[in-house]
Amino acid sequence: MKNLTLLLILLFLNLSIDGQDIKPSKIYMSFTWAPVYYGHDNLNSDYNANLPLAFETNIYYRFIKRLSVSSGIGFQGLFRLYDGWMGPAYSKKTRYNQFRIPLQISYYFTTKNEKVNPYIKSEITREFDLAKTSFYENEVFVYQDHYKYQYTLLNLGFGIYYPFSQSFMLINEYSAGTNLNNDPFDSFHIKIKLGILIK
Repeated sequence: MKNLTLLLILLFLNLSIDGQDIKPSKIYMSFTWAPVYYGHDNLNSDYNANLPLAFETNIYYRFIKRLSVSSGIGFQGLFRLYDGWMGPAYSKKTRYNQFRIPLQISYYFTTKNEKVNPYIKSEITREFDLAKTSFYENEVFVYQDHYKYQYTLLNLGFGIYYPFSQSFMLINEYSAGTNLNNDPFDSFHIKIKLGILIK
């Protein structure tokens, strides 16, 4: 974790262009639909997560024309169904409530908000999962278990702002990453953000 923090600081220092890019501070707020799709698990038909309930709200602090840092809070709700996990008569259903705290650094390719504004991003997210699993035999409820998990996710990606006015923009963002607590090649994920940004 300390190494990642150092990496983000170095990235910030490297992307801090000359003094001519410095301008008065700008603060923005975003409201987005922000689902995360968890790699090979979402390729299984038992994952009912094509259009999950997911949202994220962030505060952006743009202290240099081409650079901003943002953080906020997010939520995602998922169901996962397992049929025949111990034989044809057994099944279970898991409900995940996921809470996220992202920290994102974005680098913009243009400094004019009146134009379409593409950018690249690096994001580290702390995720807290509350899971509830119900077990069934011949479709009759048997018992229930509760679990808690914590993960650290690292994402790299790109996005575009589509301005409609000086104070209102659409966000379209895509990124991919991995779970730093697990095998990185077995825990990749894709994150999408669609929503609005308000000055």
